[in-house]
Amino acid sequence: MSVQSSGIIQGSASRERFNSRAAVLLGLLMLVFAFMAVRLSYLQYVGHNEYLNESETQMESKIHWSPWRGRIVDAKNRVMAASVRIHSCAIDPKVIREDGIGIEDTINFLAQKLKLEPVEIQKIRDRATRVIVRNGEPREVRFVWIKRMLDDDEYNSLVSGIAEYNETAAGEESAEEVRRISGITFPFEYKRRYPQGSLGAHCIGFVNIDGEG
Repeated sequence: MSVQSSGIIQGSASRERFNSRAAVLLGLLMLVFAFMAVRLSYLQYVGHNEYLNESETQMESKIHWSPWRGRIVDAKNRVMAASVRIHSCAIDPKVIREDGIGIEDTINFLAQKLKLEPVEIQKIRDRATRVIVRNGEPREVRFVWIKRMLDDDEYNSLVSGIAEYNETAAGEESAEEVRRISGITFPFEYKRRYPQGSLGAHCIGFVNIDGEG
């Protein structure tokens, strides 16, 4: 066999190996693109709502906020309606479970201080212990109203009662093991008051406890 024939055979074998490797590489690339196309199709058409809801819950949060309404006065500058800032009472059940004295003891403490009726206590207990399912996952409730629009005596009684309870707990032996009252919050709300009573009520209107006219 001549040297020229041998070179032709070797060149042909090299091209075949190259073509084989290129075909394998091309096949792998096609598999990768096919997988990406299937995955993108799934995200776009099948899992769209699930991932959209998940992204919204990560980017958004709801905050209860009561807007302040301006005063309404008559021609003689007498105040007909005005908003005053008042404390309300709410709890965070998750914080109570992790750092507080427990849901049941906390509710009993609040019920005693605020003189709540048994029906109200049961409603609060049901709200505090329920589980919310969001995006297929159970989540604890983080906000429960106890009583809205506290008067000064109720607010002062709660604040002093909490301070006294925690001070007593801190003074006990092995205080690091004693659970303290926590998870009780006092968010501000605005209550509408009418110094002139029903005078001009048909003109100025009225609002409910949520500030809705």
